[in-house]
Amino acid sequence: MTKPNRWLRWIAVALVALAFLAIVAWRNEHDSPRDSPATASRTAVDAQSSSSGSSIAEATSAAHANGTETVADISELAEQACNRDYRQNLRDYRDRLGPARNADEAVDRLMLDSLAAVGTQEALVASDRGYRAARERWPNDLELSWLAFNHCGDGCDQDAEVRHLLSVDPDNAAAWMAAMSAARSDRDEAGFAYALQRAANAKIYDSRMGVIFLHVRTLLARVPVPDSCRTPQSLGGLRRDVGREPANDDRLDIMAFAMESAFATTGFQGLSRCASRPTTPPLPATQRKQCVALLSRVAQGDTILEQQAATNWLLGLETDPARLASLRERYRQLQWLKAVTFGKPLPEHYATRVWSQGEVNTMQALAMERGQWPPPSDWLPDDARSRALITGEPPPP
Repeated sequence: MTKPNRWLRWIAVALVALAFLAIVAWRNEHDSPRDSPATASRTAVDAQSSSSGSSIAEATSAAHANGTETVADISELAEQACNRDYRQNLRDYRDRLGPARNADEAVDRLMLDSLAAVGTQEALVASDRGYRAARERWPNDLELSWLAFNHCGDGCDQDAEVRHLLSVDPDNAAAWMAAMSAARSDRDEAGFAYALQRAANAKIYDSRMGVIFLHVRTLLARVPVPDSCRTPQSLGGLRRDVGREPANDDRLDIMAFAMESAFATTGFQGLSRCASRPTTPPLPATQRKQCVALLSRVAQGDTILEQQAATNWLLGLETDPARLASLRERYRQLQWLKAVTFGKPLPEHYATRVWSQGEVNTMQALAMERGQWPPPSDWLPDDARSRALITGEPPPP
């Protein structure tokens, strides 16, 4: 079984998630030395004291010496000082906790290790090994089993992690979706058919999405925020990205959201075989029915990703006119929610609401608060392919 390189995925998510705190530090440490004169300033600042006042002053001085004393440079350098200090606070807090005595404590310590590991690939690989070691120590713990699977990257036996996951969560369609992905990667058609059948008939569907966010967010609330993260300069990037005056909760939400996005696994690689495409052979009748049953469950998931992807693929499989019309309207509603929800300013505590109340529920509640729900009866998205799915017209080439 092959998966996208977890390290590359973490880089991508880090950049999307504001390249903030420890994440920004990783990006800056890996900038090419030929990128700009400011790179030398950032590198020099990284090697300096983590004292907040002197770090910012020295950063500003270094930028000035290189002729790069722009507001953006100073803000980035101040953010970098904050990142370094915050990462040290994470390590200090982790050290005070000592060794784990049970599975719950192991999860706390492993997540802190993951947060503090951003900086080198070796550190992240070591962190991933920690999840597997904890899973071996507490093999029946559900959360550790999912976390070990999610952190299974290079050098990890991913098929073995899937088998273990199925042993502790056999009634969960999401675990069988992971097995579907494994079978597709291994080109194991019989294994895929069996996993699809088990997923379609599973007792529950729990994607586990949001578990990482909620756990990390709780942990971060216990870690002291360094003074270097409270200066106007260090808040510049956060202010731009949330579109308002930021609060410390925004910083913690972003860190937790980045961890969730980087390491949560949806199992959609295997589920995508249910999609009807001109380039793929049609599904056997039995598998088609199983795909409809499974996709119908995923379409009731908490996230916009689950609902939109599953509804999209169901549109290619459904033949009943009444159900097809209902699916098209639901897909239109989801497109509308995306159009009116995403943007600035970001509502306070948005991420926490998303992962505690459900993303689609949160988006719909915000739309209602703003008088933007339900969508206008004649509204269609700008994207031509999305419009075609809603209207039933042939998609553009």
